[in-house]
Amino acid sequence: MAKKDKITLLSKITMGVISEKISHFGEFAGAASNIAFNYRKLNGFEGFTPDEATDFAKSVTTVFKGFPKPLARRIFEAYNPAKDLSPQDQLEFSYLLENTRDILLAVLPVLQEANPTYLQGQFFGKILRSPGKIRGYAPPFERRKRWEEKLGIEMPWVLALDVTSRCNIQPPCKGCYAGEYQGKDPSFEDLDRIVGEAQDLGISNILVLGGEPLLRKKELLELQKRHKELGYFVFTNATLLDRETIEEFLKTGANTHWLLHIQGDKELTDRDMKPGIFEKALQAMANLREARIPFGFSTSVTQENFSKVTSPEFLEFISAQGAIIGLYFPYVALGYQPDFGQELTAQQRQEFREKASLFVRNGILAVNPEEVIAHKGGCVAAVKYVHVDSKGHLKPCVFIDAHDGTNVYDPGMSLKKALTSDFMRGCQSIQFNPGRTRCLARDGRHELREIVEKTGAYSTEKTR
Repeated sequence: MAKKDKITLLSKITMGVISEKISHFGEFAGAASNIAFNYRKLNGFEGFTPDEATDFAKSVTTVFKGFPKPLARRIFEAYNPAKDLSPQDQLEFSYLLENTRDILLAVLPVLQEANPTYLQGQFFGKILRSPGKIRGYAPPFERRKRWEEKLGIEMPWVLALDVTSRCNIQPPCKGCYAGEYQGKDPSFEDLDRIVGEAQDLGISNILVLGGEPLLRKKELLELQKRHKELGYFVFTNATLLDRETIEEFLKTGANTHWLLHIQGDKELTDRDMKPGIFEKALQAMANLREARIPFGFSTSVTQENFSKVTSPEFLEFISAQGAIIGLYFPYVALGYQPDFGQELTAQQRQEFREKASLFVRNGILAVNPEEVIAHKGGCVAAVKYVHVDSKGHLKPCVFIDAHDGTNVYDPGMSLKKALTSDFMRGCQSIQFNPGRTRCLARDGRHELREIVEKTGAYSTEKTR
């Protein structure tokens, strides 16, 4: 089965448009029909009104609350015979089968109560509406496929972009990967160009990083107004996320998704970041909750906070604040005051994969990248995701501290050219080894050193 067909299939099943398969469940028939009708509207490029968007979220939730998981598997399998998939596709598809219902049940109930403007312009505008008529573009996956064939590389879906190296927390938070970055911020013109290039290449999501990205709020607002078709995941320490800022980003019509960084409870967060940060994060969560904007949190998982951030009590607490997703990043020793003693032990990593796997816990969709790596057939660094730091260096991952000198902001350089460098091609070649299910930053250090030596790359630690 072609990737395009698989994506189309997943979209149809996820949105419940297989109404002929579920309409005989009497109490769900009306909701299923409503889903199918509204999905047809979207395919016809008709936009939702705020009320229609809210009704749609309620309908989807109604269906999936009563949609038995075994039945969901049978329907998926009926539409997707295993014989049509490669072994790696079977692994990836199986993973999606197991988790789609849980993902929807975690997210959709929250969307029922979400801000209608968010539903209309941000959530549904990004996830549901076909981008086929946006600026005359083909959908992102078609653009990626075209460039992949032309350039002979795997085109990433996600660009992690450091919009600044500055932060309003000083000294930097313990273990901050950007804590020792130096130099001036990239210009707005450079950011605008790179984001536009990313969109043209079929990259559909931007991880907005720093430093503290909200120190460049004015530029970010303008950037999102110009490129509102993309998804923006803003990782913030939450200290600048007041009601006015939330409203300003909402008005851009862009797809802004907030991820607030904490390190567990008050004691851990204030110790690893700065005294008073935990209370400011809670206030920012209250601001988002008041505005009815769904949000998530991120945390760097160390030996010290491992038990806390994976405990049911913590998830219950953070869910009560309004968070619907949690991104758990196992600590990698680099950046400000790196401490290899805080990287998770092999036993903790195994336990972490089991505890923080992708499923619903206390209403939180807890995502551990290592668990995703294990189930989806490999690490996504350099393949599905790349990082541009505040100096313009293109790297395979935020947690891989090496580059080959390629700077996307240099005159005559482009993101497209940078992606085809020997260093990036070398990193992709590592990832394509059969059966690779390890983190490149943590478990592939020996292989990375070989690529660095072979391509003349070097550690960014030496250039800070």
